[in-house]
Parts: sequence; structure tokens; C-alpha cells
Amino acid sequence: MCINKLFDIEENIWSPMYGLKGKIDASVQIKVTNNNSNEKAYVVPLELKTGHNSDNINHRAQTIIYTLLMSDRYDINVLTGLLYYLKKERLIYIPVLRNEIRSIIMNRNRIAYHVMINDSLPPPIQNSEYKCRNCYKLQTCSLYHKLYDKSDDNPNNVYSILEKETFFLTKKHAEFFKQWEQLITNEDEILQQFKKEIWCLKSDERQTIGRYIYKYRPLKYT
Repeated sequence: MCINKLFDIEENIWSPMYGLKGKIDASVQIKVTNNNSNEKAYVVPLELKTGHNSDNINHRAQTIIYTLLMSDRYDINVLTGLLYYLKKERLIYIPVLRNEIRSIIMNRNRIAYHVMINDSLPPPIQNSEYKCRNCYKLQTCSLYHKLYDKSDDNPNNVYSILEKETFFLTKKHAEFFKQWEQLITNEDEILQQFKKEIWCLKSDERQTIGRYIYKYRPLKYT
């Protein structure tokens, strides 16, 4: 296998089909030679990681999501992704498996339901202290729990871990955060009407009203 073509770097893709968006480190073309010495070309996402943990399930899920984004954006069947760990110099093939895609989309729909319908985040995972302690979103989750969640009386949960992250916050801190968080939320609600135009108006129509987005370049195999 060799990478013989680079299409884009840090490419931003929004997918209306899957309701996902992401920034792909590199969109590349690879050539694979089989046992019969026949070469085939594939367009795949290449994700670069600087950490030491090469068995991170979140990195795998992220790469799979990027295959979905590229498939939707360019109307091609992206069958695999590449995950490269710089410190270990290890390249991992991430195949697109139906069960994994199904699980990712179901979790995406669950989060979208809580955000759009309930206007709140899902409750913390119960009895999962290890996952919470090692989660990169622990501080953010703890902050929202401190300010908005009212489930402290449940003894069989992970709220004690969340409380340790925010015990120093005062009432003045809370008032400051809530004020600015509400202002940002209001601003985002106004911008939602413009986001709909991306999928509902043609590029020339958006150009007429001054909100033009360039058309993507179709990928060409060589």
C-alpha cells in the first residue's frame, strides 16, 4: 500500500445525510496491490494522532465517521480509513463495518435528541467511574452538572467524581457562566436559520443574497 495523492488538508465537511461534521486531517488516495499484482486506487481519510495510546476506541470511531463524511460529500464508497500514530510510527487500517457504523449513528441520534428535543444533555453513565475519570470532557461535563443538573441525591452514580472537579466554583462564577452561556445560545439560535440555507438553496441563490459557499472539487482517481 502507498499514498500516491493528496486531495486536501484539514478539510471541513458537513454531512446532511448523517447530521455530522468534521475536519479531516488529510484526504488522500492510496494504491493497494493484491496477490495477483493488480493495483486498485481508493480515496480514504487519514487521521494523525500524537498520543501513545494506539488502542483508543474514540480514535477509531472518529476515523469511521470521516469515511461517512467523505462518502456523502463526494458521492463515492469509502471503504476504509487510515489512523496513524506519530510517536509510535504505527499505521492502522480502520475498515468500515456495518455494526460499528450503526452504533455510532444511534449514539449520534441519542445525543441529538437530548440537545434538540429536551434541550439538555444525557445523564452521566452510571457505575462507570473509570470512564469518567479518563474522559477528556470531564471538566466540561462537571461544569454543566454543577450549574444545571439536579440529580445529586442518587447514590448509585458518578456525581461524586463530577463534584470534585467543581467544588471551588462560587455563586459569582455560576452567574457569570450562565449569563454568557445564554448569550452564546441565543446567538446560535439566530444562526440556525442561515445554516438551513446551506441545504435548501443553490449556490447561485446564496451568492445573490451574499452568503455564498464554494462548490467542492470532485475527486479524480489516477
